[in-house]
Amino acid sequence: MCSSIPRTLISVKIVFSDTPPYFLDLDAPTLGAEEFTANGVTHWRTWCGYCDEWHQHGPGEGHRIAHCIKETPYSETGYNLALQAGDT
Repeated sequence: MCSSIPRTLISVKIVFSDTPPYFLDLDAPTLGAEEFTANGVTHWRTWCGYCDEWHQHGPGEGHRIAHCIKETPYSETGYNLALQAGDT
């Protein structure tokens, strides 16, 4: 006799980068980022079309919590950052 095993839906995260945040959230969108330096500190930024402004993060590819100033689709999922080709 075979018993039924309950199933649970989980969000999968995988190792992605050698620097924080270390993972990619497969349920979140991926946005292109550009690197810049201000006052000797390296940052990454991505343009948010919902807020019509730049969101700034520490460098490194992977998942980020959204910095949106209002409720947006990114508020729940966050987003993954990937350095755009040609940026270093």
